[in-house]
Amino acid sequence: MIGIEEILADHQAKHSDLQMDYFITTRHGGTVYGMYKQALRELHSRHTTLQGLYIDHDEALMAYADAGKGWVFNARQRRSKAIRKERTTMALRAIRTSIKDTERERDRFLAQARLLKHEVGELTPAKRAVLDGEMWTHKIKSMAAMDYMTAGVLGRGTIELLQCVPNVIRRKLLAEVCSAQAATQLRTWFLDYNADMDEKLLPERGE
Repeated sequence: MIGIEEILADHQAKHSDLQMDYFITTRHGGTVYGMYKQALRELHSRHTTLQGLYIDHDEALMAYADAGKGWVFNARQRRSKAIRKERTTMALRAIRTSIKDTERERDRFLAQARLLKHEVGELTPAKRAVLDGEMWTHKIKSMAAMDYMTAGVLGRGTIELLQCVPNVIRRKLLAEVCSAQAATQLRTWFLDYNADMDEKLLPERGE
């Protein structure tokens, strides 16, 4: 019979590579620039979390060392000391597992960001403004496509965003999302869209 520890060794906490590549970075990014922004957002989150985890680990190490100190005069004190040591051991184990999982996610988003940076290039204010417009155009078109596929009409959120964007973007979007053929064309565009994240990350996977 396979033991519980051997079974639990297969447990992977947090996100898989596929989730990070497609359900997070690609889904929320859309365009290359959008994916780059999302990868940076996720990278920053993991990097910040790790700084705190490293401090927690140092504190847990000190607590573990302190748990073994002090004189023991009776069985109750001996048991209390053993419990404190076991608690600190469990805390250390949990922190180390969290560090390992978070470092794995950090490294994945870092790999994404490095590869996407090659495509994005240097970000001047002017270039960022253009790429930002393209990203929001993609987001609104995607929202419109999902509206048509699920409800048959544009949703309130999509209409509100259309009203918010600059006129030069709005005029282009109106022609694409409000025409008589919009529902069919957007559905095809949305379902056929491929950000090629798998191809971008092949070098990092060693394939």
